Amino acid sequence: MNYLDLREQKDKIIRNSSQSDRSILSVRINVPGEHKKFEWSNKIHRHACALLELSLRNESIKYEQIEESFCNNYYENLTLYKIESEPWAIKKIAMILENQDDFGRLLDIDVHDSLGQCLSRDDLNVPTRKCFICDEPAFMCGRTRRHTIRELHEFMILIAEKLKDK
Repeated sequence: MNYLDLREQKDKIIRNSSQSDRSILSVRINVPGEHKKFEWSNKIHRHACALLELSLRNESIKYEQIEESFCNNYYENLTLYKIESEPWAIKKIAMILENQDDFGRLLDIDVHDSLGQCLSRDDLNVPTRKCFICDEPAFMCGRTRRHTIRELHEFMILIAEKLKDK
């Protein structure tokens, strides 16, 4: 299975898992470049899922991890959850985690509603994500390749080294 097949399968799982009373949440790490799985990215991903689950428990929101075998793939770190809560409430929790510090900037937490539609920051009139390194809009740095993949990975490795082993 190649990366595009994986994305298609993920979208199918999200569509098939969507229910009127549940949101689907996906947790990934923003790893630039073709290769996205490293020891340090695995550590960041585990920490991200632990923080997310703690945030959900603190809000008394029920969740269930789904399709673990699918998520443990060659291409990227990915965890999918079914969440028993209103999608916009979950999106706000996700954005708090994504915006809280340098670690949060590495996270890519998507929330899908009962129709499988991904909720966006634009829908909430929230500014776009900032670059890891220079605070410019991330999409502009990505488009212009302002920073090398090595520079971005080095930034991510520094953050991973600061995390307690989980």
